[in-house]
Amino acid sequence: MKIERPPLLCHRGQPYPLGSHLTTVDGKSGVNFALVSRHASAVTLCLYGRDGVETRIDVQNRCDDIWHIFVAGIKAGQRYGWRVDGSMEAGNCYNPQKLLLDPYARALNHLPEYRTADELALYHHTDPRDNAAVAAKSIVVAPSDYDWEGDVPLRTPWRDTIIYELHVKGYSQRNPAIPPAIRGTFAGLAHEASIRYLKELGITAVELLPISQHLDEVHLQRRGMSNYWGYNVYAHNIPDRRYGSANDLRDMVKTLHRAGIEVILDVVYNHTAEQDIHGPMLCQRGIDNRLYYWQNAHGDYINNTGCGNTLNASEPHVLRWMLDSLRYWVEEFHIDGFRYDLGATLGRKPTFDPYAAFFTAIRQDPVLSRCKHIAEPWDTGSDGYNLGGFPQGFSEWNGRYRDDMRGFWLWENGWLGALAQRLSGSDDIYHHDWRGVYSSINFNTAHDGFTLRDLTSYSYKHNEANGEKYNHVVAQNLEVKKYKTNKFDDKNLIMIVEVNAQKGNIADFFIEDKDIIKQGVDSTSGEFDAQSGYYFAIFSPEKTSIDFNYFSLAKKDFVSFSLPVVVEDDEISTQIGLNPKQSKFEIYKNIGVYALFGIFLITFLFKRDAIFLIVVVGLGAYILYSYNPFGGATLKQNINVKILPTQNSSVFYTSKAQQKVEILGEREDYVKILLDDGKIGWVKKDDIF
Repeated sequence: MKIERPPLLCHRGQPYPLGSHLTTVDGKSGVNFALVSRHASAVTLCLYGRDGVETRIDVQNRCDDIWHIFVAGIKAGQRYGWRVDGSMEAGNCYNPQKLLLDPYARALNHLPEYRTADELALYHHTDPRDNAAVAAKSIVVAPSDYDWEGDVPLRTPWRDTIIYELHVKGYSQRNPAIPPAIRGTFAGLAHEASIRYLKELGITAVELLPISQHLDEVHLQRRGMSNYWGYNVYAHNIPDRRYGSANDLRDMVKTLHRAGIEVILDVVYNHTAEQDIHGPMLCQRGIDNRLYYWQNAHGDYINNTGCGNTLNASEPHVLRWMLDSLRYWVEEFHIDGFRYDLGATLGRKPTFDPYAAFFTAIRQDPVLSRCKHIAEPWDTGSDGYNLGGFPQGFSEWNGRYRDDMRGFWLWENGWLGALAQRLSGSDDIYHHDWRGVYSSINFNTAHDGFTLRDLTSYSYKHNEANGEKYNHVVAQNLEVKKYKTNKFDDKNLIMIVEVNAQKGNIADFFIEDKDIIKQGVDSTSGEFDAQSGYYFAIFSPEKTSIDFNYFSLAKKDFVSFSLPVVVEDDEISTQIGLNPKQSKFEIYKNIGVYALFGIFLITFLFKRDAIFLIVVVGLGAYILYSYNPFGGATLKQNINVKILPTQNSSVFYTSKAQQKVEILGEREDYVKILLDDGKIGWVKKDDIF
């Protein structure tokens, strides 16, 4: 690529607004550019002409953490990007050979692609080659002159709000009443046939799965597949080109408003498309990795999202970027509200706090405070489940409503008490801080899991086309150390697999296999660089092997495993809390030990022989060693007993009535219990008395 440094009329410019904006300085029109980077030592603005020539301008003006410059003579449509340099101390990823997207970009020329290992390497922060020839360029956008024709926010009260979650493409793609040319687009959703259906259902708001410009993850691009949902967001302020233009979106919103239907956007401010450290460097990572992302003391990403990285909403600059983005959607597109994907990440400091800066800023903002705000009240990190923990002004997806409604349908006795509590607004969850019943967004199905039609049609997933045996782990390397198979109960087997991973998250281990009845991960240890843990799977004896693959970052491809099912006679170790059944031998052994203790004690009392005393002391020591200090308890009615002591662990039993159990151990808020049939599981401490 040809590089020039022609004499351009430049001015120091202004630090605000951030991004690129048409303006006038000293009577000359041009564009003001502003970029936040606290830890950078040098920032270069790169302008691109129609001939592909790159013009580099060293930005010398800095106000606190904001680099800024005004360039005269350029207009809307100008393509540009940023190069940023700085120290490579822990946590930084600077490389001035990589062209970076503006976090405030409102348009771009194309989407980056990395379908091969070499293409991905060209975007990696350690690669020495210049990637400007293939990298996406931001585009300067002029202020909108769109005619809203008097459109105003509907502000439908929460008590009257009925939400329909939908995917823009999926909703209209196969509707024969909609012209083929606009199916699957903003225009298709705005078509009279679409609106008529929504009105017939009584819908007052649509909640759109992410419409911000997203990218397909590395492993999907390698396989020629796509991220249909759109949760891997790349450019947060740009409508996804799959659905139409910015004005197409405005037309859709205006048309829906005329029909009395609000528009809520599902937004993803918890992570970015840069994925983990092995992923592409596209924007935030190269601008200021330490500023944008949560990191540990070693500079490694704290992955509270399961997507490789977590945006740090507690950092003021990152918070401002999020708020500016939300306000842009409201002011430029008349959006009525937002649903926050993995919303718990937005309240991390790093633990969750309902009074975190993001929530406080939303409630104080004169624009955003008047919008609807819906949180997905959890993330994948520790203390990530925060249902009922959000502050006033935020409603929440109520997963308890979904679970209790399904429980009522599925169990013969019904969960009548739980059903009544959910239908009346879940005051057991939302009674605090004057939140009230409208804090609960009640749903039975959503994009996570089965759709409503699938829920009533299928018993298990059919995701074979997405990589049938993919275990959801992306790692530098994954190793199976050992495994064994035992009986779980009279009908099923259980396999315990010890695995090690380098630069990967074992907790993501999950096999899409209809023959696996229950599965999960327990006892993980180590950090991101080196992890170990145990995966378990419960299945019928007819299964001959456990097959799975993971994505190897070392090989840049999927690596397959096949573990033959060979049943062993010994019991599964209780050290990992997965011993499912107490053997009869163990019971008989304990009876024998107690009997021998009694016999030798009586013999010693009569004989007064030291040898009998030694035996009594030995047996007593063994009894004390084997004694359960926790004792017994009563399990409450309608309690889910889980295989692991985690919120999202698989449930293998639900108590239909109160029953006596033995407590075997404790872990944080959970206790390990032994049931009458010998099975062992975990419940919350509040579930027993």
